[in-house]
Amino acid sequence: MDEDCRLEWVRLSYGMEGIQLQRMRWRQHQAGWDQDHCVACNAIFADFDHSEVQRGDFTTCSDYVFGAEYHWVCDRCFADLKGSIGWTAVEDPACESKR
Repeated sequence: MDEDCRLEWVRLSYGMEGIQLQRMRWRQHQAGWDQDHCVACNAIFADFDHSEVQRGDFTTCSDYVFGAEYHWVCDRCFADLKGSIGWTAVEDPACESKR
């Protein structure tokens, strides 16, 4: 059986294996930055209404090499890939304080 192609996308995103992820609502980080994408399937995270837009799911925490809210992972990819990639859902006070 072929390996899930989403695994390759995650592995190409530096430092994403074996990390902790925090569930959060997506927010705009800077002017002109209106969306992010799931590192595995490219699902869209944004703060506007559209049938293909997600408002938030899982994001990197403060212990990630590039910091909190740097990469995003949708619910489906988290559920499907957490065992293969070694992701853990956690409560992160640093992430929590940015809500």
